[in-house]
Amino acid sequence: MALGRLRCYVQLRWRFPFRVVVIRESAVLSGDAMTGREEVSTMFVANRASGKSFSAWVAAALILGAIAACSTTPSGSGGSRIKSPPGPPRRQVSLTDAKAAAPFAVLVPSYFPKTGVTLTGVYQIAGSASDLQLEFSDGTMLSYSMRSETPDWANSSVVKSGRGTVLAYRGVSALAVEPGDQVIGGAPHHYKGTLEWIQGGVDYTLYTDYPVAELRKIADSLR
Repeated sequence: MALGRLRCYVQLRWRFPFRVVVIRESAVLSGDAMTGREEVSTMFVANRASGKSFSAWVAAALILGAIAACSTTPSGSGGSRIKSPPGPPRRQVSLTDAKAAAPFAVLVPSYFPKTGVTLTGVYQIAGSASDLQLEFSDGTMLSYSMRSETPDWANSSVVKSGRGTVLAYRGVSALAVEPGDQVIGGAPHHYKGTLEWIQGGVDYTLYTDYPVAELRKIADSLR
């Protein structure tokens, strides 16, 4: 896992008396960006020597306002707009089909701290039968992927920063992160708890807002 920030500037120029600069800033809180957040802001910059009419200004403002409203969602804090960064395409499949296609045993947890938790979706990532995500009604997500070597968790940035710890789980080294909040660029960002381990060439990763002690119980209940 790595804590990082990615900022890119996109200038969209139309036949309007200004150009719009869209600033996309991502705060990546895990290696696969599942717990990352992306803040999108927009600047209107006047083009030099613009001779467009007032009606062109109004039309452009209406169009750009509609685009901004459709592409962002309110963060609920300070009026900024935050959304999750786009990930690879996912295809929803049935649990039966996922189990039949995967080159490993697709296990489902039977324990959750809350009662009445159900499986809400099974997804193949980028069309791969060996890259799966299972999502549950309490916000828990279990991901599967093929990975032959265990990373050097102790030297990862998340452990060095003090947010993560290395523990022994099922006879292998595992990475554990308690859920929490962190201020990045003046804005609060929440990251889920994580338990990740690699066994038999399969990377198992649990993401949830439960503490690590409960994450271990969920992982212990995989059947």
